[in-house]
Amino acid sequence: MNFLRISALSVVWTLAAFLCGCGPDNGLKDLEKGRQAYRIGDLKKAQRHFLESQRLGPENVDAMVELAKVGMDLGELAEAAKWISKAEKTAADDLDVKLLGAQIAWHAKEYDKESACILYHRLHRESTNFQTPYSCHPN
Repeated sequence: MNFLRISALSVVWTLAAFLCGCGPDNGLKDLEKGRQAYRIGDLKKAQRHFLESQRLGPENVDAMVELAKVGMDLGELAEAAKWISKAEKTAADDLDVKLLGAQIAWHAKEYDKESACILYHRLHRESTNFQTPYSCHPN
């Protein structure tokens, strides 16, 4: 009898937590807080929120991409490369992720220029979210 009462109470508390919005959010709240901090230029605060978002939702590609962007802005290119590499493995077909990966490699000077330019030109045909670097333009 006690088991049924405890189980019923457990279900009621779980349902109440879900309905009031107290349940797990998979890091979405921290992702949004990080984006707000990023918009106002508080990069360290944004980084903390994105790290917490990624911890709560380990497969959250958006958090990985945001961490890569913050890493670039902070000049932490190795950190940016780590996060974009993880994002590329999680979302292999995402063109924006590939683009950011190419941009990070470009800034870190860890690229074969010809291969990087070919990738930029290919992405340029498939996505409109970036500009091809000047050094890849034909002279």
